[in-house]
Amino acid sequence: MKLIDFKNENKLGYNELAKMLGIKGANPAATVRKWCIGERIPRSNNIKNIQNKTKNKVKAQDFYG
Repeated sequence: MKLIDFKNENKLGYNELAKMLGIKGANPAATVRKWCIGERIPRSNNIKNIQNKTKNKVKAQDFYG
């Protein structure tokens, strides 16, 4: 499942999803938005975190191809 599909299925905003995933930084919502729309691919440690927080609904291969 794509991260954007997980976000939409759970009726989450980018801020809410960023908080759920524990993303920190200057603008966590913007970071998550870029991941969702495919503009950026999360680093491996973030991908592992995303898998854990989404209970393996979103997996590493969902960010590629």
